[in-house]
Amino acid sequence: LEYKRQALNSLCSSPKPDKKIVSKLKDEISLMEREHSDLQLHIERTDCWCENLGMWKAFINTGEVIEENGEQVPYYSVVVILQEIGRVEVKEWTVVRKLNEFQSLHRKLSECFPSLKKTQLPSLSKLPFKSADQKFMEKSKNQLNNFLQKLLSDERLCQSEALYAFLSPSPEYLKIIDIQGKKSTFSLSSFLERLPGDFFSHQEEEVEDDDLSDYGDDVDGKRDALAEPCFMLIGEIFELRGMFKWVRKTLIALVQITFGRTINK
Repeated sequence: LEYKRQALNSLCSSPKPDKKIVSKLKDEISLMEREHSDLQLHIERTDCWCENLGMWKAFINTGEVIEENGEQVPYYSVVVILQEIGRVEVKEWTVVRKLNEFQSLHRKLSECFPSLKKTQLPSLSKLPFKSADQKFMEKSKNQLNNFLQKLLSDERLCQSEALYAFLSPSPEYLKIIDIQGKKSTFSLSSFLERLPGDFFSHQEEEVEDDDLSDYGDDVDGKRDALAEPCFMLIGEIFELRGMFKWVRKTLIALVQITFGRTINK
């Protein structure tokens, strides 16, 4: 952000600045400033939420039905509030959520807390023509308020990240955890490449002669008995095609790295 500001200042101070570039830079700076402000507010709100777990309350203030793509969609205005004990200061914000978002939250939490499955949420599918009237909105408000109260009063449920994401007014992109970026990719061939070149040869050298002396000539026979099925399995894998091609390639890489030469079946 600071680099873009410096670039804009330098561009504006030039004799003949390009108006298109100046306009584009201003738009980018404005967008980054909004994102920075949203991020700061999200961090502060998240810290406040974590520091006061179990002390938050949420209730539906108003509800209305909005028509979207020819369908009636119930919307609810949810007030989230923290009354700090012994202080006048009150933390409060409002979020707007659809009925299907409440239902989605219910499904997510029910996976971890099966007892929640007994809690009934309002549903448009049970209504004739899926039409939400004033009576439905009042009844659904009461049901959803009871649902929110149950979540926030439970010692474990109130710590749910899904619940906080639902009640947080922050932009959605700030709530999404980049799981894909955290996934570690493991490659057998790359792992084997990092092993010392004489790693496999050391395994046999570490076996002391005294430990094998009691077995006499039968040792080689036992080794062959173990090796034969392994070689048979390797032979079968070399013949695989289709979905097992990856296994074949990985095994080839293993043999090449182990013995340091090409394979000729």
